[in-house]
Amino acid sequence: LHITHTSRAMASEGKGRYWQYKNATKRFLDWLRKATKYTIQVVNEIVDAAKHVRVAGIKIPAQILGALNECIRLRVETMKMYAKKGMANRSHAHFLSVLSSCKDIFEREKNIEKVKAVKEKTSADKKQTIPLSNSFEGLEINTNRSSGEFKFGEHIKLHGLVNRGAKFNGMIGIICGPKAKNGRYPVALKSDPEKKFRVKPENLVPNEGVEVTSEGKDPGEADVNTFMNGDDMFQAMCFLLDFDESLKLVQDIWASYREKRINLLSATMATNALVRDIHRLSGIMQLEYPHLKSFDHLIAVVYLQPAIRYICRTFPKVTYGDVVDTASRATSIRVNIDRGIKEVRSLNLYGSNYRSVVEAIMEIYLGAYEDMFCWSISFLDTKKADTAWWSTSINGVVGQIIPGSMLTPKKGFFGPAWNEKTNLATEIKDLASFVMADVLPPLGLFSLDWFPEMEKNFGNGESMLPLLPLFSLLRESIVNKRSSATFFFSVLSLCACMMETQGERRVERTMLVSKLSLKRMQDQLDHVQKAKHPGIQPQQLKNITICYDLFASIFRLMDFQPAKERRLSVKKRLADNQFGIDCKNALLNPWMAGQFISMATFHISIEAGLQIIDCAAQSRVILHIYNALREIKLLGPINVLDTLFHALAKGQLFKGGVRPSKGSFFKCFLIAFGHSPEAASKLGHLVKGHRTFVKKRHSKNISKGRDLKYHEPEEISEAYRVAYRLMEPVDKKSGTMLKLPDLVTAVTKSVENDSLIGLNLIAIGHAFLVMMDRLVDDLGWREKYEKEVKMKHNSSIREGIGGRRAGKGKESLINYRRTGMVFCLQELLAAADSPVMSKYLPLAAKSLERSANILLRPKDIQYKMF
Repeated sequence: LHITHTSRAMASEGKGRYWQYKNATKRFLDWLRKATKYTIQVVNEIVDAAKHVRVAGIKIPAQILGALNECIRLRVETMKMYAKKGMANRSHAHFLSVLSSCKDIFEREKNIEKVKAVKEKTSADKKQTIPLSNSFEGLEINTNRSSGEFKFGEHIKLHGLVNRGAKFNGMIGIICGPKAKNGRYPVALKSDPEKKFRVKPENLVPNEGVEVTSEGKDPGEADVNTFMNGDDMFQAMCFLLDFDESLKLVQDIWASYREKRINLLSATMATNALVRDIHRLSGIMQLEYPHLKSFDHLIAVVYLQPAIRYICRTFPKVTYGDVVDTASRATSIRVNIDRGIKEVRSLNLYGSNYRSVVEAIMEIYLGAYEDMFCWSISFLDTKKADTAWWSTSINGVVGQIIPGSMLTPKKGFFGPAWNEKTNLATEIKDLASFVMADVLPPLGLFSLDWFPEMEKNFGNGESMLPLLPLFSLLRESIVNKRSSATFFFSVLSLCACMMETQGERRVERTMLVSKLSLKRMQDQLDHVQKAKHPGIQPQQLKNITICYDLFASIFRLMDFQPAKERRLSVKKRLADNQFGIDCKNALLNPWMAGQFISMATFHISIEAGLQIIDCAAQSRVILHIYNALREIKLLGPINVLDTLFHALAKGQLFKGGVRPSKGSFFKCFLIAFGHSPEAASKLGHLVKGHRTFVKKRHSKNISKGRDLKYHEPEEISEAYRVAYRLMEPVDKKSGTMLKLPDLVTAVTKSVENDSLIGLNLIAIGHAFLVMMDRLVDDLGWREKYEKEVKMKHNSSIREGIGGRRAGKGKESLINYRRTGMVFCLQELLAAADSPVMSKYLPLAAKSLERSANILLRPKDIQYKMF
């Protein structure tokens, strides 16, 4: 793949079948209008315009044919969801027929005489059969006009009405009386017989062979925008197909993890990316159709249209959204009719008629249930699962979770407990107890009580939500008392993860290794905060302590302890895990363990670590000195420093991405330290030969006008950008959005190619500070350094800069120690630029190599064990 990235705004509607159909249809119609000069206001005019293109010999671009084929493919995919039971919406079938007719016209021979012959044959037929893979019949539009005589009771089609009557064009009516003296016929609408009016004969067309929708309207007279944009039913079908494709990819992802083709972090990030994609598609859909807010609502709109139309006709004052909500409760009706009646009654929409509504829905739902899911979620279908049961059960569990209490289902309520050693899942229903009893109740409690507290302590909890999607989605579903479509997808993704990874103690090993990885990072943070190096500012040290406490709270949740005193506060019981449950399945199953590893990697190691690694410019000092010593052949390669050198070069380490070479070491460092190129050039000329210390005048010059910019994680880490979706992967060659399989590949590649993953940048930042101290000591500059720092500090106090007048004497001294260390060690770069070898450079090379071997050992700076 040739992958680049574009901004998230450009990618707001980048994927999804509905967007693909809408975009392809727009391109096709725009070209058709421009090529034929047809306005194309109604659907029937599309075929007329296509015939004009062929007769006029207009050349059809390959891109337009591609867009037309894309439209047909997507329409066929959605129609197949009904292919086994003939419930297809006739408007959708007609739209497919129109597209297929256009394709058939474009593919005919260019000979105009043959085209005319085909036209004559077509006009003689009442129906034209369109050759499609799923054998849908095309619908020919009868455009003949009547002679002006109609019989009583005859069905007719209205057309050509203007002004207030224009809205009835395309509607089917019935002649309900004799012709009046003024020549008009009394007509009653088929869809609403009480609406009667008199119409001129020229505005009537015999209804011979014209297919109509259930609303009594000819789909051929539908507005072309309806054809292009679809309706809530079509968009819901497109979403369900995207849902199904994404779930198949989740299976493939965790199968790859099982076969050790990708690591745990890659599998987790790819799954998170698919969850976010489903969440984005759901959000776009709800902006246009707010009533499509859960998986049950989607199923109702797609498969329970007869029930929806019945309720709309019987109770016209009830809003459409409330009707869809009522129909969506059919899943509860199938499981328990009394529960369904209770739910519909609680809506207070139908007065005392709630029972008749439930009975009508039940008749429609149960009568068609065996055929309803002729299309079903492939993952559930292949695992012999009941989609409705899973949706209802998840909603039931979510609805029972309340803050401060642990939902504890009876043993065996959801079936036998899953156990990797003794009871593996052979089909998805075997994971019901695992999901409903072991995972959702603990996660629900933590999402309501622990997670908000963690967000508050961490200071920027919102930025962690993309890394821990299950927490945020579960909390949202608990608050709304109903699971969203995205949360339903997340639960099924967890099931797919477990089905693919279970066996041969893989889940158990994942739990153990993930916990050890997190524990190693916690120990490294503990070492840094206890060391309290003066180079780390107090606020940054506080952030390190917060990160350490975060790990501590996670481990308290993971470690099982028996239930003790039940009268303790929820916060105390959470702190000690005194709910009497084993949370390992909830918090350390492969996907959740990967989410915690992801949080530790991106939110702590990379985001917080990049602040620590450059808090005293130590990364710039050490890496610039390392590069200079390597260039002048005094030092061999050090793997960790090489890795950081290439990674941080994407940020602020080298301005302009130019790697320093002999003669430019000092100048490039000054630019990286915040000086402009012009100022760096002037200051570089002040240093002639090697001096052991910076003169006072020189230090004043280099302290003026600096604009030191810190490393930004999105600049340095591609995996960080993908994890937070700050940038959207696109195909570099075509500039188009990646389709789902390619998106998964791009995500996994970003993890594999990111050299910072597995390194604890907080620990490395502390190690760099210690390395700077040791360099000063090994070079014998400590005494002069302390003397210079003290002199500058006293001078600043006399001049009223900070110090005692500002009440910050101690803090001012610490700041001078930080900058003084930089001013001291930069002299090594000036010496490396000099043609005369300084005696200090070999000493610096030995000191750097010795410190790296001691301070940058894998156990001290790496945590990657997964």
